[in-house]
Amino acid sequence: MLLAACLCNQALAQTDEGVPDGLEIEIERTVESASEEEAGPDFLDELERYHTNPINLYTTTADVLTRLPGITLPDAVAILTFVDSLTPVEFDQFEEMPALTVAQLSILRSYTTLARPISQLDHPGLPLRVAVRSWWFRDLQPRRGYGDDLFRRVIRRDPATGDSIAVDTISLGPSYVGPCDALMTRLNLNYGDHELNLTFEKDAGEPFSFSDTLARNYANYELVDPTQPVGSVEPKLGTFISGSGAATIGPVRLIVGDFTAEYGQGLGLWSSFGGTKGGNVIDAPYKAGRGITPYRSSGEVAFFRGGAVTFNESGRARKGFSGSVFGSYRSFDALFGQQVFGQLPNSMGDTLTEVTSIRTDGYHRTRTELRRSGGLDERVIGASARYGFDQGHVGITGYDARYSVAIQPDLPYDFSGQNFHLLSLDGRYLFGNFYLFGEAAGGTNGNIGMIAGIGGSIDNATIVIAGRSVDPGFYTPHGVGFGESPRQQQNERGIYIGVKAPVIPQGTLSAYFDLYRFPQKTYSIPFPTNGADGMLQFDWAPSPRFSLSCRLRQEVKGDAMAVADAPGRAPRVLFDKTTASGRIEAGYVSVGGRVQLRARFERKYVGYAVLRPAANGTLTFLDLRWRPTARLSFGGRIALFNGDNFDAAIYEFEQDVSGRFSNLALYGQGQRLYLLAQWSPTTWGTIAAKYGETWYRNRTAISEGGLQEISGQLSNSITVQIDVKF
Repeated sequence: MLLAACLCNQALAQTDEGVPDGLEIEIERTVESASEEEAGPDFLDELERYHTNPINLYTTTADVLTRLPGITLPDAVAILTFVDSLTPVEFDQFEEMPALTVAQLSILRSYTTLARPISQLDHPGLPLRVAVRSWWFRDLQPRRGYGDDLFRRVIRRDPATGDSIAVDTISLGPSYVGPCDALMTRLNLNYGDHELNLTFEKDAGEPFSFSDTLARNYANYELVDPTQPVGSVEPKLGTFISGSGAATIGPVRLIVGDFTAEYGQGLGLWSSFGGTKGGNVIDAPYKAGRGITPYRSSGEVAFFRGGAVTFNESGRARKGFSGSVFGSYRSFDALFGQQVFGQLPNSMGDTLTEVTSIRTDGYHRTRTELRRSGGLDERVIGASARYGFDQGHVGITGYDARYSVAIQPDLPYDFSGQNFHLLSLDGRYLFGNFYLFGEAAGGTNGNIGMIAGIGGSIDNATIVIAGRSVDPGFYTPHGVGFGESPRQQQNERGIYIGVKAPVIPQGTLSAYFDLYRFPQKTYSIPFPTNGADGMLQFDWAPSPRFSLSCRLRQEVKGDAMAVADAPGRAPRVLFDKTTASGRIEAGYVSVGGRVQLRARFERKYVGYAVLRPAANGTLTFLDLRWRPTARLSFGGRIALFNGDNFDAAIYEFEQDVSGRFSNLALYGQGQRLYLLAQWSPTTWGTIAAKYGETWYRNRTAISEGGLQEISGQLSNSITVQIDVKF
């Protein structure tokens, strides 16, 4: 819950430091199993919201508090019980809670507040707050898409007779239509509980605008007759522009523009991030939605565009009714099969109207990417209602979606057509030291998706058990559930068990085990498959300055591989692929926190039964942070890696400028280096710059075969960001 009208002076005094010192490890564990597309902009933007507008512990709910990394639902209940009973005024008083770790206390200090809320009506002089962020990014090595040339053949005709006399070859320029710079500018204005957000982003290679005609297909060496009419010329926008606004009048909040919707356990509606395993083993299967929130991030897919009205949602009151109604109309990038001059002819010569896939990368760099932009329109109308009581809440959510072009199924059980509706029921109930949670959702075709679980505390241990069952034909275009494929919730059954317990003073053992099955074939494997995934982790902090962490993880999962058994035949064979990894990490913080050191060694093994040799990967890094003054900080890391193939890649989450997310998959043999500097010359301004490079020992080209290919062994980039707040 964001109380923009409270703690105004405290919020203005805070500088934008991105991830607060000492909390990067907690945040890394939350997002390291997710891709940048899933977790980057939206997740970090939410943390920045809490850093600027802290959650008020006197008015928030346990569900809202679980949004913070490292805070489980039992932790949140205990924290709010402590606040309600002892009414603390300083965070030092939380040291009386023996179950609260040093990291959790740091989380509370950074993202919550104990100050009493201030009413906008009682203090009409609260100032307007303005925040402007702008960053620039560039790859320093040229990529193939900027340097290759596409050509067109043009028929030359005799002006007098109109006869063809020759064919000229002309250059159309490179594949990437725009410059190699990536740019983003964001403006946020807040006045009490009212806000306005504007975001502009251009990815590397994207043009600001582009003119397209369906009379040209832009294929290399396309033959064009200039006497033929070009038809209508349609302008295309290569950049991403987003805007949102919100105004609050009492319990009613009006949102216009772009927004996200999060309800239940994510089966029906959720934003981009959630549902990954490997971070917090207790809260992994449990979700706490924010309801409807104005969107201000740079992700180009996971949001709605339209308007909404909410009642009692901005505060997420602990008791009583809350709800919302919303509508959205927006366009998605889509592929329509074999496109010829902008049409889809079938064998009868008619025009086909079926979408084969919806693109989610958001790139508009090439003529092909620009042409498919905005090809599919979606209209959504929905509503949600929730009733909260002392022990929990119950809720119902539903929406109707209509598409301008019918969606074509990839598998027999997939959704197809133009009309779709979904209805879900969710709830949570707290009893003693335990809680029940769950959601069930059904769609147009009658297929059902469900998740349910129980969690709680037994002595000093915390445990959660959750089951999921999602029919093969279940379709949820805007949901992010929990499981092996949280963003594609269908065709999955599973049971998850997570346990976390202190085993020695300042030492905690965490573990989970997940057993799952795909009862029907999937997009990549033409057989039903099973899998089992488990992790064991030990964290020990014998002193506030030293920490040690060890982790073991293994997954055995069905996969398929083509095996040649006769000339011209290569049937796919089902086998169990085993992926195992081990990690040990140590950290040190000097007195006063001016110097921080981290070191890690990680090893990964991938076995393919007897079908091919096993793959191995290793990663070692040393990380240094130095803060010589309160306004100046430096960071850097050098990592050595060696991986046989992409399956053996090890993900490396690294510090970046505020609001950006770097989670690189490193394989091959080489080293990764980055340097980061941040300076706040005033209380209202911050400048940050990052240089990063990856050098491969055994390659002559990077990303070989694609438009992102770099000729050579080095890939490096630079980022510069400026934040201004007043």
